[in-house]
Amino acid sequence: MKEVPFTRIKVPKFKIGRFVLNEYEIRQIMAEVSEGKRKGGIKFKDYKGHTITILDDGSCSKNPNGFEIATDFTLRSIRARRLNQNNLNPVVLLPKRN
Repeated sequence: MKEVPFTRIKVPKFKIGRFVLNEYEIRQIMAEVSEGKRKGGIKFKDYKGHTITILDDGSCSKNPNGFEIATDFTLRSIRARRLNQNNLNPVVLLPKRN
């Protein structure tokens, strides 16, 4: 079996009470709030210890640390695809959020 080197990604974790959740689980709760299946006001902590509230519309009171990782991967992939196809203009990447 051939080994393929890759960059290890530290997956961000979030806490609601005693539960440790990943980004997909937090986004699922956000979707449920926006659909009216749950009430807003749910607080969680990101891996840096910042408290974020899921608002009544399903959005977050501020950007959780770690949510940008999937977006960055998507933008990098789109950019590479555009560069490789007929020399189209690349997507302009936004600076990282702090």
